[in-house]
Amino acid sequence: MRPRLATLAFFLCLPLAAKTPLQEVQVTTTDRVDFAPGGTIHISGQMGELDVQGWDTPAVEITVTKSTWSGDTSKGKDQGAEILKRVQVKTEKKGNGELDIVTTFPSRNLLVRPLLGRTDVTMQYVIRVPRNSHVVVHQGTGDLRLEGLTGAIDATLKNGDIQLWRAEANTDSIDAKCGVGGVFSDFAGSHRGHYAVGETFDHEAPSTAPPVRLRVGVGGIQILKSIAEVAAP
Repeated sequence: MRPRLATLAFFLCLPLAAKTPLQEVQVTTTDRVDFAPGGTIHISGQMGELDVQGWDTPAVEITVTKSTWSGDTSKGKDQGAEILKRVQVKTEKKGNGELDIVTTFPSRNLLVRPLLGRTDVTMQYVIRVPRNSHVVVHQGTGDLRLEGLTGAIDATLKNGDIQLWRAEANTDSIDAKCGVGGVFSDFAGSHRGHYAVGETFDHEAPSTAPPVRLRVGVGGIQILKSIAEVAAP
């Protein structure tokens, strides 16, 4: 056997070095902002699981759970905590009855290299808003659930699924479209294929009805009757 091949065979036969055990580092925060019903709420920059729920309180409550994995050492835990600290969810209340909720991620550098863009951080949001708020969502990758809302909705998701629960969808003007994927609705409307890989759904309503606009790049859309309405006799 040639020397180079013998050396290679030797190293291939060595047992694999044990990997450092990983542990989950998780942080949950809850913030509340006073906010009058009927205003506009912009939610952007987030990734992961987002639940937007309507309630009868004149405030917006934002609960965020951030998770990542790190080495099972004190240094690893500190690095994981530092990564999560750099992922921030900020709110800005404007004087014209609008509220911005924005998630910002750190740029890739040596201090946050394990983040590798954004892939090693898991985000889960539960945002409660006054029911009749105008909700505008611009989301990257993940799933979006909208429930208990009675105001206008404009939601865009690049990759993932949107689920909308609506108690009175027959009174809404619904415009839903998937670039690649399908649209399912518990309510009557017009379904059309889109370039053989996507689908659109439209439900016409009086001009006074709150408009609902849903867009997904790759994924699916479900428009469902709320639990209360499904359970009714």
